[in-house]
Amino acid sequence: MPNKAVASSREVAPYIAELAHTEIAALLVEHTGSLRNFARSIASSRDQADDLVQEASLRALAAAARFTPGTNFRAWIFTILRNLRYNEYRKPWLRHQPLHEL
Repeated sequence: MPNKAVASSREVAPYIAELAHTEIAALLVEHTGSLRNFARSIASSRDQADDLVQEASLRALAAAARFTPGTNFRAWIFTILRNLRYNEYRKPWLRHQPLHEL
């Protein structure tokens, strides 16, 4: 009987991460409208709301491997967005400092 090769976790990890990334991207597309509406309700401008949605989406994609399938994606992404807004609110100097001074 031939010996079956067993893939190590290092060999499988990139495929799992890619699959998680694809699933998160699909969920983001599904929830973009409600995410944008929520961002507009907590942001001071439409541009800031769009920036929050974009940043929350990027952070969700970066953390795709840490998302547990079967849990509430909507709650997870809304929490990311809300925390981003709280962080901006706590650091008002970031909002008023011109880019050339950063």
